[in-house]
Amino acid sequence: MPRGGWDFSKIPLYAPPLGQPREKPGEQPGVRPPSQNPAPQSPPSQPATIASQTVANEPGASTRTTIGVGEQVNLSYSAGKTHWATSAGTLSSDYDDGVFFNAPDTPQNVTVSAGTAKIILTVIAPASIVAERFPDTGVSHTKDRPDSGIMTTTFLGPDTVNFRNVKYREVNVGAICSGVFKPFEGRPHDPSPKTIGMQDTVIAGKGTQSRAQDKACSGDPGTPPPFETGSILYDIPNEYQVADGPFHHFANATQLSTYSNAQSVAYTYKAGARGWTTLSSPTSNPDMCLQPAPP
Repeated sequence: MPRGGWDFSKIPLYAPPLGQPREKPGEQPGVRPPSQNPAPQSPPSQPATIASQTVANEPGASTRTTIGVGEQVNLSYSAGKTHWATSAGTLSSDYDDGVFFNAPDTPQNVTVSAGTAKIILTVIAPASIVAERFPDTGVSHTKDRPDSGIMTTTFLGPDTVNFRNVKYREVNVGAICSGVFKPFEGRPHDPSPKTIGMQDTVIAGKGTQSRAQDKACSGDPGTPPPFETGSILYDIPNEYQVADGPFHHFANATQLSTYSNAQSVAYTYKAGARGWTTLSSPTSNPDMCLQPAPP
């Protein structure tokens, strides 16, 4: 120990200000290292999109992108007004923030673009035709004659889209006959087939409902009794049309009327609809098969 003892007043002392942490070894006094956490950044902007909504309320969600030929869809662009284009069908405008799309009359995948966005719409055509008996209508029949007939409502399928903008018609064909109906061999089904429009209504398991009714009738071959068991058959092609465009074949419908001598039963069937009566049943609805179907 030095003579006279230690003089602590000669030793410089340093203490950080109150509340300031001491530096770590190797740090310069009063200099803080940069933060290790990156500065916050703004979230990336979302890409522009096209939203679709079918004009028809059914079937299913209005956001479906599988649509029927001729069906209309409301398209909107999330980033405002822009230029539009389509690979098929038509658009109500080529520049706007939203447009109406009209599907073409043939099945295909359609690409619609707006600005930087695209949407693919799957367009399908009618593929089936089914019928059911029109409510509260009986079987047309003349007592003691082998004739029968029914009134029907028709549906175009599938039931996953809406064919409200479609019309259809039957193509004339000749009858194939046997037995009591042999005099009708080759008889035309309908030389001047009418075109029938469709409603907005779509029935599950059947399809879009027709606006008018159809009928299926055997007619009376005029043969005298006793009547031989026989049938009259039509294999009827069906065609659809969108607006004033061409007709396209899509399905055949079977129309069949029979008479059974063993059971004395007269029966008519068409595309799923059916009705039967007996030979001795009272005359019923004879005008249904003599006059045009109601509109």
